[in-house]
Amino acid sequence: MSFSDFAVPIAYVLFVWWFSTGAIMYLDGLPRRTYVWTFALATALLISAFAGISHTAAVVSVGAAYSSFTCGLVAWGWIEMMFLFGYITGPRRTPCPDGCVGWQRFRLATLTILYHELAIVGTAAILIILSWDKPNKVGLWTFVILWGMRLSAKLNVFLGARNLSEDFLPLHLDYLKTYFRKRPINLLFPISVTASTMVFTVLTLKISDPALSRPEAIEVTFLATLTGLAVLEHWFLVLPLPAETLWKWGLLSRRIQEPGGGYVEIWAGDSKEDRHGMTDKDTNASPGTGARIGPNAVIQVVRALRELGGPGDMERVFAAADLGRYLQELPEHMIPETEVIALHRALRDQLTPELCQRVSRRAGETTAEYLLANRIPKPIAALLKRLPAGMAAKSLLTAISRHAWTFAGSGQFSWETGHPVQVRIVNSPLCRGVQADHPLCDYYAATFEGLFRVLVHRKSKVVETSCGAMGHPACVFEITW
Repeated sequence: MSFSDFAVPIAYVLFVWWFSTGAIMYLDGLPRRTYVWTFALATALLISAFAGISHTAAVVSVGAAYSSFTCGLVAWGWIEMMFLFGYITGPRRTPCPDGCVGWQRFRLATLTILYHELAIVGTAAILIILSWDKPNKVGLWTFVILWGMRLSAKLNVFLGARNLSEDFLPLHLDYLKTYFRKRPINLLFPISVTASTMVFTVLTLKISDPALSRPEAIEVTFLATLTGLAVLEHWFLVLPLPAETLWKWGLLSRRIQEPGGGYVEIWAGDSKEDRHGMTDKDTNASPGTGARIGPNAVIQVVRALRELGGPGDMERVFAAADLGRYLQELPEHMIPETEVIALHRALRDQLTPELCQRVSRRAGETTAEYLLANRIPKPIAALLKRLPAGMAAKSLLTAISRHAWTFAGSGQFSWETGHPVQVRIVNSPLCRGVQADHPLCDYYAATFEGLFRVLVHRKSKVVETSCGAMGHPACVFEITW
């Protein structure tokens, strides 16, 4: 066999693996109302894949090898898509309780993906039946390899890994993150990598077996390449290499869009399109009439309530704010600031002061995580981390101020460097029209602190020293490190 006989199938596996993974991420990031159409199309492709495997199982040819491999990959893609859509997961859809360890934690984690695993077993059984006693089993083995390596990856993430690829999970599966464990490595990882590397080596050596026909050699090449990629994915779990970079385009559908269709970037130019008609002198607030705020102000509160709230807390809060519709479908665009005002009032009215503060801070922390992952370009983030803290703080706050209206609404945002750094928000929507004897803008404080700890100084601390709810002219946040 010539070099091209091996190079072409290897290139095909690499491309299909990369493209199909990104495509599934992209479809998963679209509005949930599109899921039903994607589900219908994906299921039609699954049925076609079953038919393709049945048709090619008795055929030994180059075309049959490509067809069977592709059909096996389509079957696996359907399984992955149904999981990410939340259609086939498990009987448990709640976070891991605090203090849960050992076999109890493993049992609860298993319940979160039980139906998913049963669906995999069922699909594998169908492929076995279709390929039984037939020479071309490349589709079946493709599915089995993906299953085995994904199961290994799940166990490694459960036991602990450096890179958990949490950005790949959609918001409706956010509770799964509580079952992950972040640590440099775990005892299972060396076993997983060693075993999979041995399989890869055996398959690679098998390719050169002179007894194999050309179609059979191509079949083994498919499986060896796929196994090699699975080994690579395992190394992504522990090495300081962001796997997300490979599929950044697949995450574009999760970027929050403005009503006009443009993206709001925290590190962006001052284009008039970004500010919806704002003048160059008015970059710190959106127009007072009909001011709008980014949907993270709602999305991250939902996330925090799911994680920290008790039974019925989330439903009660959103009902009090007259925002129950967002529990059916999260907002995808900028929302009226009046809704944010109502939501934070409802948090204070419906929750205990301690729980309200915890939820607000957690929502701010996850907002910062979202901004770091999706809004600040990686080269800029890397540069800020290497600058002196004072210079980095000035650069970061300059960038934030350009689009402060996306979180401050019709409030006015300003800042000044010094010791400490001070951030001010006049007419903050979080405490507007409220009277209290203590600061209320924990959401903002936690967001600023999360950004500063990653981009400016790891010991950054943000304290709200003045608040509009206390009768002060502005909410003032002092940042020290």
